[in-house]
Amino acid sequence: VFVVYLVNVIIEHPIFHSDASFTYLSKNFILNGVRVRVNFNNQRLIGYVKSSEFSSYSLLELEEQSGFKYRFIDEVIDEQPLLNSELSALCQYMSYSTFTPFISCLKTMLPPALKPSSSSKLTQKKLKVVYFNQLVFYSFPVFVLGFFCTCLVRYLSAVNKNKKNPETFSVEEIKRRKHLFRTASIIALVCVAAIIGLIILTYGAIAYM
Repeated sequence: VFVVYLVNVIIEHPIFHSDASFTYLSKNFILNGVRVRVNFNNQRLIGYVKSSEFSSYSLLELEEQSGFKYRFIDEVIDEQPLLNSELSALCQYMSYSTFTPFISCLKTMLPPALKPSSSSKLTQKKLKVVYFNQLVFYSFPVFVLGFFCTCLVRYLSAVNKNKKNPETFSVEEIKRRKHLFRTASIIALVCVAAIIGLIILTYGAIAYM
C-alpha cells in the first residue's frame, strides 16, 4: 500500500481531438499545467496535466471501485507549468469562445520547443526565456501607448500655453513637438493594426485546426 495521486490528463493525440481528460496515477503530486508522458491505448503520448489530487484510497481499492486498472504516468517532462495562471485562463477562454479543444489553443500560445507534442524539457532557464518574451510582448503596447500620450500632452500643453502667452514656446519648438506627436501617432496606429491582425490570425488558425 502506498500513497497515490489521481492526475487528470488531456491527451495530445494526432487524430482524436477532445477536451476530455483521462485519469492516471502518480506516486508524487504533479503541478497543473506541466506535460507528462503517458501510455494511451498502447501508444506513448504527451499529455497536459489538468488537475492532480490526493487519493485516500489505495491502488487496489481504486481499481475495485472503478472496475478497471489504472496506469501510472511514465514521465513528468516539465519542472514548472507551461503557462502562468493568466495565460492559462486566456487559453481556456479561447477554447470556450471558439469551440476549439484546449490543447489546440495551447499550441498557438507556445513556442515550438514547448508545444504539448514536444518532449523538450521545460527547464528553469527555458522558463525564464518564455516569461521574458511574454513580458516584452505585453509591455511593448503599453510603452507605445505611454509614448503616444506623453507626446500628445506635451504638444497640447505647448499650444495652450502659447495661446495665453505667445512667447512661451518658439515656433520651432511647437513644430518639433507636433512632428514628434505625428510620429507617435503613426507608431501607435501600426501597433494597434499589428495587434488586431495577430488576434485575427490566431482565431483563424484555431478555427481551422
